[in-house]
Amino acid sequence: MRWMLASGLPSATPIGVLEWRTFGLLRRAVLVTAQFEGAALSSLLPEVGPAERLALALATGHLIGHLHRRGFRDRNLDLRNLLAQRRADGSWHIVKIDSPRHVLRRPGIDEDALTRADWARLLPQFTPFDLADAVRRAAADVMA
Repeated sequence: MRWMLASGLPSATPIGVLEWRTFGLLRRAVLVTAQFEGAALSSLLPEVGPAERLALALATGHLIGHLHRRGFRDRNLDLRNLLAQRRADGSWHIVKIDSPRHVLRRPGIDEDALTRADWARLLPQFTPFDLADAVRRAAADVMA
C-alpha cells in the first residue's frame, strides 16, 4: 500500500501492521488501514444498473492498466479485493486491497506471464456482466 501511494496510485491508507514470527519466520500478519467508505466490486456489480456496471468496469480497467504499467503484478486479482467508492462528481474511485502475493517488476513492461495471469484471474469474474472486453480495453487505453 505504501508503494501504491508513493507511485501515485489509489490505495487504502495503511496505519500499522502486526506480525507474529517464530524463529524469524512470519506466521501471521495483520494490516490495519484507515476506513475506506466503499464496497467490494463483487457485491456492487450485481446490484447496480448497466450504466454503473460499465463505469465500474472502465474504472477497474484503468486501475489495472496503471498498476501493470508501473510494474505491479497482483497475483490475487479478485473482485472481492477491489473496493469502489463513488466520488462527488459521480465517477468511481477504486482501490486494491489484499495483495499478499504481489510482485514488483521494472515499470513500463506492459505484458508478461504475471500480467497475463492477473487478467486470466480477473476477466472471467466480469464475464457474467458481459464486461470483460470493456475492462481490457480500458486498461489498453492506459498502456497506449
